[in-house]
Amino acid sequence: MMEQSDWIDVEGARLYLRKAGTGSPLLLVHGTGTDSRTWEPVFSDLAEHHQVIVYDRRGYGRSEHPPVTDYHTHVADLAVILETIGPAHVLGWSSGGNVALALAVDRPELFRSLMIVEAPFHGSRYPRYGFLRTIIYIKLCQLAGQPERGARAFLRWASSYRSGGSGFDKASAEMQAHLLSNTKQIVAELSPSPNGPLIGYVDARRLASLRMPVTWMIGAESIGWYDTVRAGAARHAPQIQTVMLEGSGHLAHYDNPAEFVKATLRAASTNDVGHA
Repeated sequence: MMEQSDWIDVEGARLYLRKAGTGSPLLLVHGTGTDSRTWEPVFSDLAEHHQVIVYDRRGYGRSEHPPVTDYHTHVADLAVILETIGPAHVLGWSSGGNVALALAVDRPELFRSLMIVEAPFHGSRYPRYGFLRTIIYIKLCQLAGQPERGARAFLRWASSYRSGGSGFDKASAEMQAHLLSNTKQIVAELSPSPNGPLIGYVDARRLASLRMPVTWMIGAESIGWYDTVRAGAARHAPQIQTVMLEGSGHLAHYDNPAEFVKATLRAASTNDVGHA
């Protein structure tokens, strides 16, 4: 399968893109603490059915830039990409889902469909499941000059299984090193900010205006916080379809790649009707 690497200019930065496959475009938006390499377990399988585009968000991977704390910047960058490639199926995982949601309410014409995977949308409103304690711990570690210790705690919490343990501890040493290489970005994004990934910089009531098909995926093995967040969003947008990913936690595309691919292809193929 032929792959192509590319760059796209956005205001104040250049973003790295990787493409493969043919068919309707499927753009994947990564979350906090990783970059486009996170999609490796599912990239090739998805590219058998779609033109798959992945990119390094500003401040991550090859998209060299200082860490960004204002998520409006990530939203603007995503708009430029979609304006370039044309309307696409967009899947946003974790905080990447927040980026996708924020753009979808403003620029629905850029979306064929929207798929969200465990986005922490308005996450600060739900301080249960150790969320608030983890955020405070990250800040204390930063002040103590041990930011990686805080990042490790966050990654363990975010990928925790309801049965115990975490996807981070289960991951290979290579994957753990990749995640921890983004410590600066993790600490920056989780610092208190009115426009950070966990704050309500998009009015949840605006979700009711979403007209493209929206699928919200939840890992069946994830801690309940992610489903609580989803339910909060769904109260404003009952049209959202919920899909449970069996055998998966927050790192769903690592925990059970086959289930992740199946759910993504199902959502995208259903929503390709009328977009020949």
